[in-house]
Amino acid sequence: RAGWIDDRVINVCAEVGRFCRQRQRWSHRSESIPEVGVLFSGRSIYRTSSNSIFASSNSIFAGDGATAAGALDLLLSYGYSVDLIPDWQLSECAASYPIIVVPDWKDIGGEVADTLTSYARNGGKLAIFGAENAALFADRLSLHFARPPADQMYTLADETGFAMVRGRWMEIDPTQPHILAYGYPAVDTRKDRKAIASLSEYGKGSVVVCSGPLFSGYEALFSPILRSLTREILKSFPQPVVRLDAD
Repeated sequence: RAGWIDDRVINVCAEVGRFCRQRQRWSHRSESIPEVGVLFSGRSIYRTSSNSIFASSNSIFAGDGATAAGALDLLLSYGYSVDLIPDWQLSECAASYPIIVVPDWKDIGGEVADTLTSYARNGGKLAIFGAENAALFADRLSLHFARPPADQMYTLADETGFAMVRGRWMEIDPTQPHILAYGYPAVDTRKDRKAIASLSEYGKGSVVVCSGPLFSGYEALFSPILRSLTREILKSFPQPVVRLDAD
């Protein structure tokens, strides 16, 4: 606002520029291989961002958009090639992606839900996150839940520890055959576990449902527990074409 740019910013931009120039011959005008598409819901942003717990008074789009940022961060960390798919473009390109992930948006709308249902029926791998999305797809995909969506805190765990995620959760019917993950009302995994993720076949494809705000929670916490838990939930899906191992 003062019309002045700190030298630190200029130095970082120069370093990034040099990095890109060194790789320009391989990357310029290249196209990504469709691997994972992440739904970006303009409808949800315009209709619900002002009510988000992450929204600030001077940033009307920051809140609900955190779920897309969390999805990108997590999926890129696994090595997937990830593209954002705007909801208005979904019907044109959904079939190009072997995997489509729906972050925990609050209102993606019935038209988008119908497109994604058809995508799964025709052989796509669909991953649905969030209580509102789980409720929206319940009848379309014959999903079964033990309780309606509710605001609460769940403790999530992997082999190394715990992460607490507050938000809207919807408990999945625990009698379903392929439960992928559980949450707990307290830091005590010996009792009261609640099913929060499941896998089901639908038409020629398959659907993974995680009925809580995992991506929004990750964008707020950047917890390695949520990274490993999400990887476990999605392990039945095709693995990345290219894997990078960093020292």
